[in-house]
Amino acid sequence: MDNLYKRLKDFDESLKEFKAETYPSWQTAQIFNVLLAGAKEKQPNDPVVMAMSPAEEGKRGQGVLSKPISNTDVGTMRAVVKQLTGVVQAAAR
Repeated sequence: MDNLYKRLKDFDESLKEFKAETYPSWQTAQIFNVLLAGAKEKQPNDPVVMAMSPAEEGKRGQGVLSKPISNTDVGTMRAVVKQLTGVVQAAAR
């Protein structure tokens, strides 16, 4: 993923739309997971990147009306994305 830094910045910007305690849609979490995987691929030996875990799918609601959501809240995603952005930017120098 050649433009990982830009994608991280764009994703971080999009997360500003959410409150920190919000559990976003599973689709948002899948974007987070792809960006995390990209950073792990580019910087596999960075201790901070190594410690980060992907989001997992959870459910909002019950029964037929349940919707897939992330089990990771937006505040955590923001913190991770900020760290990933710094690592990717430093590696590009």
